[in-house]
Amino acid sequence: MNLPDIWGAGQLLAFSGIEGHTDWEKPFVLHTGANPGDLLVRLPVTAAVGFAEMPPLRFHAILGDAITAESPDGAYRAVFLDHHTLAGELPAGVRMTVDGRPVGEEALSMAAGPMNLIAATRGRRWALLLSDTGAA
Repeated sequence: MNLPDIWGAGQLLAFSGIEGHTDWEKPFVLHTGANPGDLLVRLPVTAAVGFAEMPPLRFHAILGDAITAESPDGAYRAVFLDHHTLAGELPAGVRMTVDGRPVGEEALSMAAGPMNLIAATRGRRWALLLSDTGAA
C-alpha cells in the first residue's frame, strides 16, 4: 500500500470523526511545520511545536491524523488519541519545545482561548492536548 510520505509545510492534522467524537466548538487543528517533525497548532490558538536536535527522518506515512518516520536514533511518531489529544514518540536525544519554551515531565500549560494547551514529555514519549481551563 502506498501512503503519503513526503514532508511539507502546511499539511493539516486533526482527529478524524470516523474514529470518534469531535467538537467543532473546541477545535484542535495543527499543520506540519517547515522542518521535518515540527508542528504548528492553528486552532484554537497558534503555537509552534518544535523538536530540537531532530535527526534526519525517513517518513513512512504522513496522514491527517497520524505520522510515522524512522531515524538512526529511533522512531518519530504522532497520532491523535481523541479529538483533543496528540501523542507520540521521539528519536533519542530530541527535545520538545512549544513557542520556544522547553517541555519536560512537568507539564507546560498555556492559555488557548477557553482551553489550555498542555504539553509534556517523559523519556522518548510526548503528548500535546487541550483541556478545559478549569481542569489544568
